[in-house]
Amino acid sequence: MPNGSMVTGEARRGDRREREMRGILDTTAFQSLMRRAWLAPLRKADIDVSELPEGCGIEDAWKALTTVRYAQSFHSPRALRSSIESRDGWHTVPVSLQRTLDEISALTRKGSDLDLRAHERKGRGFITQQYVEEMVCNLSFDGFEVGYEDLRAVILGDRPPLDAAEMLALNFHRIMYGLDEFENAPFDEATLEGLYEKLTEGTQGPLAAADALPRSPLFEHYAMECGRDGCGRPTLRIVVDAATGCASDPPRYPLMNSMLVNCQFWRAALFPSCNNLMGCVASRLYLLQQGHPVFRYVPKIRILEKWRVGGYGDAAAFTFEEALATAEENGDWTPYYDVVMRLMLKEVRAIARSLSVKARVDEDVVAGIDRIPGLAHRQRDVLRSAVLIPDKTFRISSHQKTYGIAYSTARSDLENLADAGLLSRFVDGQAYSYRAAACLRAVLSSREEPRPS
Repeated sequence: MPNGSMVTGEARRGDRREREMRGILDTTAFQSLMRRAWLAPLRKADIDVSELPEGCGIEDAWKALTTVRYAQSFHSPRALRSSIESRDGWHTVPVSLQRTLDEISALTRKGSDLDLRAHERKGRGFITQQYVEEMVCNLSFDGFEVGYEDLRAVILGDRPPLDAAEMLALNFHRIMYGLDEFENAPFDEATLEGLYEKLTEGTQGPLAAADALPRSPLFEHYAMECGRDGCGRPTLRIVVDAATGCASDPPRYPLMNSMLVNCQFWRAALFPSCNNLMGCVASRLYLLQQGHPVFRYVPKIRILEKWRVGGYGDAAAFTFEEALATAEENGDWTPYYDVVMRLMLKEVRAIARSLSVKARVDEDVVAGIDRIPGLAHRQRDVLRSAVLIPDKTFRISSHQKTYGIAYSTARSDLENLADAGLLSRFVDGQAYSYRAAACLRAVLSSREEPRPS
């Protein structure tokens, strides 16, 4: 039975520590420190003892700061913690992170300038450099090796896939191209299992077996966590809970929640293989359903890996090791998320700049359409689409339906463009179909502005 005086002594020491903590919190110096942490993530090394209340050391100030921030933070959803026996991860949203999230959201939301530019070029051949690099990165974590140029050639249809890795890459691209058909689908186990079937369709022989713990940029973190806590084997239900918000209180910013969706595929082998690619698919489906379709082209995992190896230099306020050390020390993922989102914004801006340049080039080519005499407005629309989406197929029946015209008129529209060398015709079943002629851009670019008389 505990000694009464011992209990009283412990209670007094607890009361004294609480009074000391309150004494620190009420000082002007500590309030100034709190404002700094509210604006952007702080390191313990950023605290100068000369700025602290009299008699307060750096460790005491850091502990008080962490205690206050923890009370105002987002926590790992309880359902996730109980299912994977994980430590209590948490993060705050300082001003720097909120501004970054707001800008990413504005750039990538449905109907944004970037979304419209990407959508009007959304053919099977529309890819970005970051998009291909992201696939290479995810395939490598899933145990496959494929070169950038080989993967690009397969996606663009220059040659068929030669092995399982290239087939997976082609299937992933097909899923991203057709992701809109899942916009209103339920985010549940059946949908995810169906997407896994699409991803692995046509692969010959056994795929690389999933490890007990899938490889990822955070592999060492999860390996240590599972080794210490006996990490369980969650089911797809945990991904669904993370995406639908059932596990989160309060609800997180969609982009932040997409990271939570992604990382569930790193904690355990949810599928027999390809867990990194499936994490990529699931998080992009989630963002599409949250109104951010552009993310099918934006890298996420490659950002982490490039940051981990120092590829962003001074653009990252914390190194990967510093951010993970903070998370390991007290569960605080704020520096990690702050850097990741800044780097993601950097990549989104790069995609926007690239598409802006491409748009200006395309506009110059499209301008040549108006300099071709005798075209109907329907034919000009077809040529514009052919310029922006060279692999798009035009069919007489769909052209007729789009413009509400007679079949003979629709046939004449497309046949005349083919006769002029602007479209190429090919046999599709028992009828002709049409695509952009190989020389279309060159022909339109050669059309000079008429000189004033």
